[in-house]
Amino acid sequence: MQVEPLLRVKNLTIDRGHHRAVEGVSFDLHRGSHTAIIGPNGAGKSSLIQAVLGLIPFQGTIEFSADLTIGYIPQKFPFDRGFPLSVKEMVALGAGRRVSPQKVREALWEVGLADKAQRPIGVLSGGELKRMLLAHCLVLNPQILVLDEAMAGVDREGALCFMELLKQLRRCHGWTILEVSHDIQMLEHQADWVIGLNRSVVMAGSPGQLLTPEHLAKVYGG
Repeated sequence: MQVEPLLRVKNLTIDRGHHRAVEGVSFDLHRGSHTAIIGPNGAGKSSLIQAVLGLIPFQGTIEFSADLTIGYIPQKFPFDRGFPLSVKEMVALGAGRRVSPQKVREALWEVGLADKAQRPIGVLSGGELKRMLLAHCLVLNPQILVLDEAMAGVDREGALCFMELLKQLRRCHGWTILEVSHDIQMLEHQADWVIGLNRSVVMAGSPGQLLTPEHLAKVYGG
């Protein structure tokens, strides 16, 4: 019996003003998979993610399985570093009444920030900020985690630690991941499906099939 995908995108087209950012994109996101979207700047990757999150209008269809919860970690997390908000308060923010203080403590422990629960968010490093956002996703208990170039602004060591943590949490919580990334080397060890996007889908396949110089040249127009 064929298993229905958690997310199905069919003939997605997105116009940003007079510019067509995405055209005719279709793909399925299956439970437990880690799908990466790669492509050059301006290829429509972030527009695709924004459409999936319901943030911008689009043509085509985006179908979700019933009662689906999505966690999201953006490329940038702009905030006033002097704002008096603690790490634990930020993790619980917007999560609703169903999240107990114990759940927040457990989430911070899972991402290695239990000792910083009371600290103001403005003192966190770039990598710690992304782990805090990951803890926020944990309390939401999502089925799908969406990352839009989440490692932007994080040093190499922090990025490696984050991706290793993400791998562990995916295995522990059964997450399905949809990720936009420029880090080809890291995706070779993280993703199990890659979509090469340059406004439309240039090609799609496993990392072993797609992440080769020949195929990358087609995706990036080299």
